[in-house]
Amino acid sequence: MNITEEQLNFLESHNISLSEVFDATGLSRSQYQPIMKETEKIIAVGVTLCARSSHSMRTGAGHCVQCNTATIAYIERHYKKGHIYIAGSKKEKVVKVGFTSETTNRESSLNKQKYGEIDDWKILFFAMCKNAGKIECNTHKDLNKYLTDRSFVKNHKRNDCYEIFSCGYPFCKKTLDKNIGDKKNIIKFKEKTNLIGEYNFENIIFKRISRKQEYSV
Repeated sequence: MNITEEQLNFLESHNISLSEVFDATGLSRSQYQPIMKETEKIIAVGVTLCARSSHSMRTGAGHCVQCNTATIAYIERHYKKGHIYIAGSKKEKVVKVGFTSETTNRESSLNKQKYGEIDDWKILFFAMCKNAGKIECNTHKDLNKYLTDRSFVKNHKRNDCYEIFSCGYPFCKKTLDKNIGDKKNIIKFKEKTNLIGEYNFENIIFKRISRKQEYSV
């Protein structure tokens, strides 16, 4: 993903996770807009420069988020009312922490698109929370040292994954619970207690350079 340190700092200052960013390099808005909607991305990078300040970060609708930060409040209201979930893969011994507006088809969608080149995802837990986007972002930060290098191909384009972690469900759930905080923040939830015992994987720390170094141009 072609992203600068300035852009990373901007994303972090607005609590926007890299998992919500789409690399639209080489694509027109008519091409990347439907992909962003389907994959629930809220900001595109690698797009045409804005006329005002030559920024290259836009919403799916094509608005520059750096020139008009008010658009962030809109996309947060539009996209971040939903569920945060934990999915697991027994084949690869990894878990995924994600955000979705609905959970009905999420498991089948992950497996159909072979997200992270994995096709045995099981949704183990989901919760509708207040400030779910922020909770997801903070959980990703806390799990960053367990982040695996994964990608998948969609519409003939390889996309990086930033929310797949080499750790077990108990540890992941504990980390998520910490970021949810007060249980009053949970509107409703469901945990598949009959499955979670099968996803107690080893927690493996990856030695990696910092995200700012790894993803800067």
